[in-house]
This record gives sequence, structure tokens and C-alpha cells, in this order.
Amino acid sequence: MDVEEMQKLYAWVDEIPLSRKKKHIAKDFSDAVLMAEICNHLFPRVVDLHNYSAAHSVSQKLYNWATLTTKVFKRLNFVIDQRIVDDAAKSVPGAIEAILFQFRNHIMSESFTMPGSNPPTSRKRRTRTPRQNITAADSPISSYKPHIREREQFDESQHMEPEREVIHVNNVSDEDFEKALIKIEDLEEKNQLMQLKIRKLEQLVRLKDSRIQALTSKLHTTVGQ
Repeated sequence: MDVEEMQKLYAWVDEIPLSRKKKHIAKDFSDAVLMAEICNHLFPRVVDLHNYSAAHSVSQKLYNWATLTTKVFKRLNFVIDQRIVDDAAKSVPGAIEAILFQFRNHIMSESFTMPGSNPPTSRKRRTRTPRQNITAADSPISSYKPHIREREQFDESQHMEPEREVIHVNNVSDEDFEKALIKIEDLEEKNQLMQLKIRKLEQLVRLKDSRIQALTSKLHTTVGQ
């Protein structure tokens, strides 16, 4: 991606009203809040900004990205390599540009459909569009390419979901069918978010146990003196 294309990407971002000015894009976007604001500006019915708060720790930033991926990207049928998301949370140069570049291309593609709109394929079967992972060739800046190539080759099969079983809906209206799909998606999102919260609580418990052990050891040392 040349300088002109990069400037077009930045210009596209600048057209969207954000809560923070773009000073250092890698750091500004690292907690996923501004990415959520972009999605909210373009798809206000899909994004609830209350789910995202400014974060400083990498773990909280990753939690924000996981929420955005589960509750928003999934509904937009947008998939990005998790390792690029991890790099974005760590402010790795070029990572957020890669996400923005892929996201803009995705929503501007002819195959993109608005959430809740009728899909172009038959409703007699519910399938998932195969996930497309951004590669080094897709990266918007050359400095990010070596960073991606240094990693082991991405196993795409791990990020492909099996085709859903055929569901006959001859006697179901389009409106009821859409409601059922949305309900299923919401339940899947809640389940994934609950798992994320459980893992976070487990981390806090381990941290607390470690702190208690350190204080106990210190107390024993003090008593022994």
C-alpha cells in the first residue's frame, strides 16, 4: 500500500467524528474504543458504546476487542486474524491500519449486506460465510509484513466453522426467520462473553491468592523476628 492509499485510509477515518483526536493512531485505537465508535457511526443499531471504556492494561484492551469482535464484527460478518487484534491491543505499528483497511474494504464490497437485511442466498439453509484472514499481502503498510511473516503459518481450518445443517423454513415468514437468526446470534454472543468474564474472574482469583500468599509469608517473617 503506497503513501497515497494510506492517506486515503486516514482521510476516511478523519471523516468520522471520534471522541479523541487522532495523534498516535496505534495507541489511540489500541483499546478498541475508537474502532467501536467507527462501527457505531456506520451501524448505530449494531453497536452499544456503553460496552467499551478506555483502557490502559493490555488485558482490558483485549477484553474490549473481544467484546467488539463478538457483538459487532460477528454480526457484520467481518473476520480478522486474532493475532493482528492482539498486536493492535499492544500498539504494534501497522496493526490497526491493517484492521481498518480490511474493515473498510469489507463494508464497501458488493457482497456486504447490512445486518438484518435479506441475504442474497436462499433462506432454506443457514450457512456461515467462510472466514477470510488478512495476510501479509493484504497489510496496508510494508513495515507490518515482516511482523506477520515471522509467525507460524496461520491454520485457516481452525477458524472455519462447519456448515450448519439444512433447516426447512417453507412455512416460516421472512420476518420470523430473521428474528430467530438474531436470537440465535445474541445467545451465542452472550455465551462467548460469559466465558470471557469467567476467564477474567479466574485471573483475578489467582492474583488475589498470590497476594494473600505473599502477605502471609511476610507476616510469618515479621513474627519470626
